[in-house]
Amino acid sequence: MKPKILKIIKYDYFSSLLFIIAIVVTLLFAAIIAVGSGIGIVIIIALVSYTLLVLRVFLVRKDIYRLKDSKIMGTVHRFDRNNGNFYIVINYEVNTRSLGKRFPVLAGPVLRAKLRKLKDVELLVDIDKPKRVYIAQFFY
Repeated sequence: MKPKILKIIKYDYFSSLLFIIAIVVTLLFAAIIAVGSGIGIVIIIALVSYTLLVLRVFLVRKDIYRLKDSKIMGTVHRFDRNNGNFYIVINYEVNTRSLGKRFPVLAGPVLRAKLRKLKDVELLVDIDKPKRVYIAQFFY
């Protein structure tokens, strides 16, 4: 089973930011069409933002699908907030090496409350690059 595209946009931090940029550019595009001037630069920005969003989503999807068989369990260490951003800090062990990773998540108050209930999480880890980790529960 492949990871869901909407979940990648929701839980992958960079994809979320690109999605927000694409929405803003679309609204700008609609406003400029209504006014009728300065449409050239908005078309270029729209094409670039949509292209980056699609590339990021499909690269993450391909990476997660490739790692679907290398699952390990990790423990939620703590939750951080920094300048309004929400982070989940997870500790895990790969090849007898203890590692930790801080995952940024764009989360509102309801999602934050749900995430705080997490204790153990299933992780998808690239054995060759153990710092490349995804939380499996987010994408399936």
